[in-house]
Amino acid sequence: MDDIRQQILRSAQGAALLDMLPCDRLWDMEWDMGRAHVVMADDVLEAIDQLVGERGRSRFLEEAAREKLERLELEKALHATAGIARGEKYGHWQDRKTTAAWIRGQRESQTKRRRS
Repeated sequence: MDDIRQQILRSAQGAALLDMLPCDRLWDMEWDMGRAHVVMADDVLEAIDQLVGERGRSRFLEEAAREKLERLELEKALHATAGIARGEKYGHWQDRKTTAAWIRGQRESQTKRRRS
């Protein structure tokens, strides 16, 4: 069943086919999905429906949730690594002027090596 499911999801025709299936039929196919009752403001729901239609709500909300989860993971990684390039070892990152000078020096040394 998983192989068939993956083949359907990979093709544009398969995605269109899934949109045409009644909701009950999708659940009968034993997808690895759960159901959630979502409450939201009417204006948000109307805006979603205008973009993707009532039949596209679930896919839209899932994609939006995945994007938000990715942003939160990135934010968590940024906070965890904040300040990692400090100290004497990374003096060339202390400010923009020093960093720009270091980059110029790196480029010049690469150019000299290529010419040699």
